[in-house]
Amino acid sequence: MTAFDTMRWNHLLVVGLAAGLLASCATTYDKEGWTGGFSEQQLGPARWRVVFSANGYTSRETAQTYWLYRCAQLTLEKNYTAFRVVTPMPLISAPRRTAPASGLTRAQYDLPADHTKPWLGGEIELLRGRIEAAPPHVFDAAALKAALEPHVNGPKCGGNVCPHLHDYLFAKPPAPAMPAAPVSPT
Repeated sequence: MTAFDTMRWNHLLVVGLAAGLLASCATTYDKEGWTGGFSEQQLGPARWRVVFSANGYTSRETAQTYWLYRCAQLTLEKNYTAFRVVTPMPLISAPRRTAPASGLTRAQYDLPADHTKPWLGGEIELLRGRIEAAPPHVFDAAALKAALEPHVNGPKCGGNVCPHLHDYLFAKPPAPAMPAAPVSPT
């Protein structure tokens, strides 16, 4: 074997290992590529189909977080203030288990045991003006993006979004009414 052959085999080995490592990582938040990602298609003036597809190492929670984040980001990019989820879809409202970030099992990440690939897609309608948020159907895009930002761009747990409470999927209770000032007798 010549020195050239040895270098070529070493190069192939490094490329193969890199491809294997990449394939065994959760899908990242990015445009659709080899391991998945988001895509969108405009269906009308203010109607879009948004899809997030992932590989088998990505949790459903991560796919949902990235899908919601892309919907909020797209809404703001198109100069709208809110969006309404048109397609009926079940959104998971809390992680199945909360556990420390290290040593989590596939079940604790909510990863399918059979490596099925999470996929979330649906239509949204972009809204303008002062819109009353009514999660999980109508979202204020800026507020949702801000709530998801630490999960999308922050530390990850095994390549996935760390388990967190999904309080952004619930309508906020109305603020308590201010008590009336006592009336003084005159």
